[in-house]
Amino acid sequence: LDAETDYEWRIAALTADVDGRLLETPLVVPFRTVDGTPPRLVGARPQDGASGASRTGPFALDFDDALDPSSVDATTVALLGPRGEDHPVAITNSGATITLAPRIDLPGNAEFRAVVRGVRDRSGNRLGSSATTRFRTAIDAAPPQVIASWPTTGATVSPRARIALSFDEAVVLPGAA
Repeated sequence: LDAETDYEWRIAALTADVDGRLLETPLVVPFRTVDGTPPRLVGARPQDGASGASRTGPFALDFDDALDPSSVDATTVALLGPRGEDHPVAITNSGATITLAPRIDLPGNAEFRAVVRGVRDRSGNRLGSSATTRFRTAIDAAPPQVIASWPTTGATVSPRARIALSFDEAVVLPGAA
């Protein structure tokens, strides 16, 4: 039998014992084989070392075993930026794939690492060491655009009014680090 696989053992009705008494209803016994091998990263989208990756994702990590969904969360999966900073992502798990979707656009032409630590497969085997894949985002050639502002153009406001600007992407103000 294959490791970590679902099987069913079936006995048909009309099966008889040695005295000729029949089993009146079929018997189905589902079971699962286990394995002792921890999951391992076998692929990533974008591929490890890729450049020109989307700044908006999603990014996928493929493992060789289906993962225990309860072990896949923000404590075990992270998207780290160029300075090791954690970027907010939505994390989903489907079978052997973890998908990361950035909650905000990632900076252009920057190196990122997707890091997975401590996830388990459905048999409870914990990932031996961290699994990491790296990629560089595409260059962001389009400048940011102001999509809303307060006060509005031509408004008369107090000299103490707070000015608010909304951009179509994340911006870094001059002098900010």
